[in-house]
Amino acid sequence: MTQNLHNKKFLNIENCFKRDINKQIALKAKKDINYFSLIYEKYFEKLYKYFYFILRSKEHTEKLISITFDNITKNLHKYKDNSFSLWVFNIAHTMFLDYIKRNNISLDQTGVIVSPRDTEFANNFSVLTIFSNLIKFLSTTQKEVLSIKFNSELSNKDIASILGLNEPIITNYISESIKKLKSLYEKYNNFYL
Repeated sequence: MTQNLHNKKFLNIENCFKRDINKQIALKAKKDINYFSLIYEKYFEKLYKYFYFILRSKEHTEKLISITFDNITKNLHKYKDNSFSLWVFNIAHTMFLDYIKRNNISLDQTGVIVSPRDTEFANNFSVLTIFSNLIKFLSTTQKEVLSIKFNSELSNKDIASILGLNEPIITNYISESIKKLKSLYEKYNNFYL
């Protein structure tokens, strides 16, 4: 009987998750830490890609993942009924800035890579390798904006809020970064192919 109630409880949460009702899960996790595993499952890969996109280091990425989820757990009671994804990425961004400061990490030579869990990784390896090298030519802010944009499903307005910038600047960073990458990719193709 108890097991049946437990299963119903998690089936109900899984249904909420399928409808992407992050707020409900977060609010339930505030009261019952057992729901935290669903949050972890939902955000692990997104946060992994976000950190790895900028750092290109599995070691640093894994440390940041651990620090971020630890911080989410400790601060879950502070979550208000607003965008949970925005709240999570605000924490991730804060942890990222603190981590690179504490560890004196230079972001000059960083680029892009996807999580090894990405099923298209093997099919697109050569293109990803090229872009991994081309992203080195973007500024740190451009890298971070693109990383959040393509790994978080957040709006430009939410990204602006996280980074302390305004929405038109974020839109411009995205547009200019993509133009620059296209231009660099075309130069690469003309030179090597």
